[in-house]
This record gives sequence, C-alpha cells and structure tokens, in this order.
Amino acid sequence: MHLIISIVRFKISMAKSHQNTREDDKILEIAEIIQVSAITIQMISILSIFRNQMLDEIVNPAQPKHTSVLSGQQYTQEILSSKSEARILECLHMQLPVFMKLCEMFRQYRYLRDTENTTIEHRVHIFIYIVTNDSSN
Repeated sequence: MHLIISIVRFKISMAKSHQNTREDDKILEIAEIIQVSAITIQMISILSIFRNQMLDEIVNPAQPKHTSVLSGQQYTQEILSSKSEARILECLHMQLPVFMKLCEMFRQYRYLRDTENTTIEHRVHIFIYIVTNDSSN
C-alpha cells in the first residue's frame, strides 16, 4: 500500500513539473483518485480490525485468570507446587522439570544465587513473566 502511494506521489510530482496539458491533467486527476482510494482502503482496514477487536471483547469477555491471593515469592511457590500441568505451562511457559533444571543450572554455574528475600526460581519466574507479557517493573 505504501508503495502504491509513493508511486502515485511520484506521478503527481512529475505531472506538476511538466507543462500541463489535457493529458497531464487527466493523469494528475487519476493519480489523486488512486491516492485517495489507497488511503481510504487503509482506513477501512484499520476500522475493520478495530471493530473485530471490539466485537470479540463483547462476545468473549475477559475471564479472570490469576485469582490467587498470594503474590511475589509465595505466588511462585504456589505455581511450583501446583498439580495442574496446564497452570504450570501457562505461568512458566515450560514444563516444571525444564524450569527446575534451568534454575538449577543458574545455581550450579553461579549465574544467580538465592538471597534472603528471594529465590532463583522466583527471579526466573519474574523474568519469564516480563518477557512473555511485554511487561516491565
């Protein structure tokens, strides 16, 4: 779409730089119509996407997922002790043995260490949450 608009703008500038004849005027008019049409198509596309998102939110309202009363280190421990494989995959984005092996490797190679306030597991969980949810502190 951007390429079409660029070509049309080039044609318009070329037509304007020459002496205007009836043929140049027609080319200029057609080029402007194409440019307006391209912009209109883009706007319709954007509005259609927005409309679909709005309808999706109405038809499928968001369901609360994270209903735990715990937070921080306690929430991480709740996930790690969960019997639900689906919940573990949703929160950690990997199976529990893989997550535990990753944390153990951080511990073994001393890339991270437990502190009195938090564990390696909690730090890795926070990192995974930030990376997978486009979040920050």
